[in-house]
Amino acid sequence: MPSFTFVSTVNAFVMRGAIPKFIDIQQDILNMDEGLLDNLINQKTKVIVPVHYAGVGCEMDKIIEIANRNNLYVVEDNAHDLFGKYKDKH
Repeated sequence: MPSFTFVSTVNAFVMRGAIPKFIDIQQDILNMDEGLLDNLINQKTKVIVPVHYAGVGCEMDKIIEIANRNNLYVVEDNAHDLFGKYKDKH
């Protein structure tokens, strides 16, 4: 999950026994830098948690491609992106 997020996002996973790994964000849009995902994934990785921030959606095509290639789940936190769009879709 991104290093820039609200604590509730992290707590939802930690309270169920997960050990989060944080990914750096893109300074211009404050969303996770999906270009760094491949280097963080290992055999213990189970899920990618993109957090869409300030009405700007994460690059979901790339994130889903990486998740599919590594047989991972994607759980999106969309609380900061209410009514936001990604490629003209809500």
